[in-house]
Amino acid sequence: MRCPLEHVRDAQADVASIDAVTWAFAGDHRPDLLQGLRVLARTAESPSIPFVTGAATPPELVEGLRQALVAIGREPAFQGVRDGLRLTVIGPAQDDAYDAILEHERQAAAAGYGEIG
Repeated sequence: MRCPLEHVRDAQADVASIDAVTWAFAGDHRPDLLQGLRVLARTAESPSIPFVTGAATPPELVEGLRQALVAIGREPAFQGVRDGLRLTVIGPAQDDAYDAILEHERQAAAAGYGEIG
């Protein structure tokens, strides 16, 4: 299966939406994917791509997962893993942290692009 970067690089698509993490990892591990490509525009920054779980996950498990992720974010033994994943902080986001992305979604819907996702 080919990725969107390959489709644009090989002129099978004009543009693709690539998140900053994917772009950075491609630069680190597959720079060939970025040959001949350029960034056209950027969206507002967000704290990170969120960690997610199923909507039916019991609240006590959600809290346990959060605590485990925060612990990994602080544990010196995992510094190399965090560096490799380009994570500087793992912790709960503020309630308004993703407002800019939600505003982009509202603007897209108002412009007639329908649902994102």
